[in-house]
Amino acid sequence: MPPTSTTSEQFLQGLGSIHESVRGDGRTTLKRILNTCEEMLRDRKCTEVHVEHNVLDAIEQGNRPVIYGTCADGSATSVYIHVEEKVGIKFARALLEAARENESIVIVSLEGPTPFTRKECDDKKIQFMNAKDVCVNKTRHFLVPKHEKVESPPDGVLVCDLPKISEMDPIVQYYNFEVGSILKMMRTFGGHEKIPYYRVVTAASS
Repeated sequence: MPPTSTTSEQFLQGLGSIHESVRGDGRTTLKRILNTCEEMLRDRKCTEVHVEHNVLDAIEQGNRPVIYGTCADGSATSVYIHVEEKVGIKFARALLEAARENESIVIVSLEGPTPFTRKECDDKKIQFMNAKDVCVNKTRHFLVPKHEKVESPPDGVLVCDLPKISEMDPIVQYYNFEVGSILKMMRTFGGHEKIPYYRVVTAASS
């Protein structure tokens, strides 16, 4: 059943106060979320990205993505915005059942999934993101180093000795790096010297 307009209005009200750096009403924040998600799909190598023209209608219907992206390899990603504070298993299952074989799903909500939903969808092609993590694009901040996935750590370093970074880290989620991925980041010191350092992505429970 589609969410009611009252629920949609409550969702917009909630968006208006989720991040101290974002000023404006819920519609302004929603526009920022859409911009970040569009940039996210392009950074995930989607060659074509379509943003729904009537976003509020898509949100209220629930089963229409607000953004859809396709990649050169034929894979696709659909971004949905869920008006309820938490994502329940019924909503997640409905999207999974309707998804194509090569399609992955991103659901943005105020507080993420219920514990049961996260457990049931742990190994599925679905990703849950909190609205507060995508109301601004953290990867564009000058203090955030570029995160690059590499095949192996530097010579002489074991993967088990690398510092950890959680799969729930907003930057890890943005790029959808998988557990076990080795990430290379470049820090700038002294205004010009760049020093690489490495992290390994671990499960949230690690």
